[in-house]
Order: sequence, then structure tokens, then C-alpha cells
Amino acid sequence: MLSSIQKTLLATALITSLSACQSTSTNVTSNQNSPDINEVSKQQYNGPKARIAVARFTDKSNNSRWWRKEIGEGMADQLTTALVGTNRFIVLERQALDAVLSEQDLAVSGRVSAQSGAAYGEIEGAEIVVVAAVTEFDDDSSGASVGSGGFIGDVFSSVSAGFSGSHMAIDLRLIDTRTSRILAATSVEGGSKDFDFTSAATNFGGALVGGSLSGWSDTPKEKALREVIIKAVEFLETKIPDTYYRYNQNNTLAAGYTAPPPPKVTSKKAAPAAVAVDVPNHRMPHYEKMDLAMSRMNLVCLGYLKNQPNYEEFETEDVKYDRQTVLALREYQQEKSLKVTGLADETTKKSLDDSKCLAKTQQSGLESLGNMFKFN
Repeated sequence: MLSSIQKTLLATALITSLSACQSTSTNVTSNQNSPDINEVSKQQYNGPKARIAVARFTDKSNNSRWWRKEIGEGMADQLTTALVGTNRFIVLERQALDAVLSEQDLAVSGRVSAQSGAAYGEIEGAEIVVVAAVTEFDDDSSGASVGSGGFIGDVFSSVSAGFSGSHMAIDLRLIDTRTSRILAATSVEGGSKDFDFTSAATNFGGALVGGSLSGWSDTPKEKALREVIIKAVEFLETKIPDTYYRYNQNNTLAAGYTAPPPPKVTSKKAAPAAVAVDVPNHRMPHYEKMDLAMSRMNLVCLGYLKNQPNYEEFETEDVKYDRQTVLALREYQQEKSLKVTGLADETTKKSLDDSKCLAKTQQSGLESLGNMFKFN
């Protein structure tokens, strides 16, 4: 019989030897020819910049159970950070624009000193918006297994758990905000297969390492996403027309460049910026409040609604419709080709429940918690 120390040493040797034979490969393809990102990065860019913003990533894959709002926001954040790093763009915030607007509203409310308050009416506009949708996502965490029982079987089962691969594809569009014209579009794919030593060791019972990696960190999913983002930046750098590169870092027009045509001003009174919303205020029975509360939680999970107090609590007595909820329901219903009512009706609630977003989030949290308390 092997002692626990001997088992640990043997498992370490087996996993290390197999992981040494790992094959990590990443394949990124695009239907557009563009220079390698490393070649572009070597050249320090100090020329005029283009004004650009990144919209939220959406999910249009056939495997929607993997999607959560944090993933779409994280993808947009990664692309935004990568664009800033090129020094070729004035990148304008859109993901956290609500926070910026709230600060400006606070400044004009009279509660903030005029000297320190955020300026009102000076938000810079983007001339190009990047819109992206995930069209394919495959996450294969299986791998070859070895049929054997006992200690050796446990080791090889753990090793097989370490082999994993991911494939991702996104559709990318560059849109002129003045004309809504699509300047360029492409499909970008990324894939990665490798061996995760930590996953194998943790799966073996936690005897080799303390705890497991969480989320996408250092996984084929993260590697595939990074490669997709790199290819997206290459595409942006090479496909945006030169005429859009005309601004200094302080957003002033660069010398020798022509300003875009001024916005057209009609003689008619401008339409109000706020969309007219009829917020229901009828007396709701308990079951309707429960449906609304669950719909709100799903909308938050999917990214249609910002998290607000009591959205994730089951104190339903004070649950009622508000403007943000109605707008979020309308947006979801329109995107899913449902009847646009702005209400958490039966069809809409079923569609939200079928997304499995909440279940996926809860499962991920339970798995992370389980890994923390995994013992031999």
C-alpha cells in the first residue's frame, strides 16, 4: 500500500510528465488580411487619432447557457483597453456612461461646489462605434481518459480533466455614428487547446495545490478570447479610413486636417431625449410581483438592466414597475422578437427563464465554493 506522501509524489510525477507533453495551439482566422499585431505594436504611433467607442458585446451563439452579462462587459472592457494601448484612438467610455451622467447630474443639482463639479454638456462624441456579437462558442473540458481503477485510475482521471480546449468566433462591425453606415465588417475566430496543471491537480483532490483557478483565468477560454481581441484590434487599425484620424490627444483638430461637417440643425423643435414610457402602477397580486422580481433578476443577469436595490431579494411587498425596468423589458422583447409590452408577461418571463442565466451564475458560484472545500 502506498502512503499518502508516496501517492502525492507519484501523482505529481505523472501529471508533470504528461503536462510536459502538452500541446498548446491557438488559431485565429479572419476574412480580412491585415499586418501582425506585434509588427504594429513595435512602431510607436504619435499621429492623429480617431474618436471611437465600444458597445456592449452580445451573444448570438447557439449555446446561450454559457452567457452572462459580466462576460459581455468583460469582452468590451478588454477590447477598450487594447484600443487605448495602441495610442491610435481617443477611446470614449460607454460601458460606465451612466456613472458619468449621474456625476454630472449631481454637479448641477446644487449639492456640489461649482469649482469642483463635473462639467455639463461636454461629453465627447464618438465618430465610430464598434459593435460585436459572439456567434460561436464551444468549450470542451473533456479529453482523453484512461480506463483504470484505484489510485492510478484516479490520477489519470485527474489528468484527463486537465486537457481542455475552447473555440470562439465574433462578428465585428465598424459603424459611422453620423450616417449609421457600416464602414467595415469581419468575422474573427480564435481557438486554444492546452493542459491545465492546476485543474488536474485540484481535480485529484486538492493534495497538490491549494484551491483552483476561478473563472476564465489562465484557461483556453481566456486564451481564445485574447487572440480574438488581438485580431479585432488588427482589423480596426487597418480598416478604419484615414479620414477619421484627425484629432490630437486633447480632441482638438490636428493641423492640416479637415473637420467633419457640422451637425444639421432643423427648424423644428428637437424631440425630447427621453423616451415616453408608460409605467404601470396598477395593484399587483403577490404572484405578479414574484414574476416581476424574477424577471428583473434575469434582466440584470443578462445585462439589460443595471443592478438596483432589492432586485436580488425576495422581499416582494414593495416590488413595482419603474422606468428602467420597462425600458429593459422592451429592449429584451424587441431583440427576442416578442410582443413589445414593457411588462413581465408570461411569454417574456418564460423566455427569460429559458436563458438559464441565473442558474448558470448560481452553478458557477457553487462550483467555486465547492472547490474551496474540496478534501481528499
